[in-house]
Amino acid sequence: MSVLEQVKTAIAPLASKQKESVELQLNYLRSGASRNSETLSTLGTDTKNYLQSVFKADSFSSAYQLQRAYEENVRATIGTAFRANMDANKALFEDMRSLFTAKAAA
Repeated sequence: MSVLEQVKTAIAPLASKQKESVELQLNYLRSGASRNSETLSTLGTDTKNYLQSVFKADSFSSAYQLQRAYEENVRATIGTAFRANMDANKALFEDMRSLFTAKAAA
């Protein structure tokens, strides 16, 4: 067996791990972009609806209540998105850890 063949044989498992690692990362980025896009779309729609409601408000008090409800909704929406992104981040790191530690132990 030539030296080149020995090198190819030796790095084949690493190349396979790297390919799987890239696929995991691409899936993470795609799903993150999708989640963030949905969140921004939701926030945009909510903001539009809020501004229309404030414009139609018949008093400062009702406009203030609409503002408070809108702010609470924004906090909840962003909080939910943040938690989903953190969960996905943790899952990616766990997948990466198991990918590389399982292969290293084998």
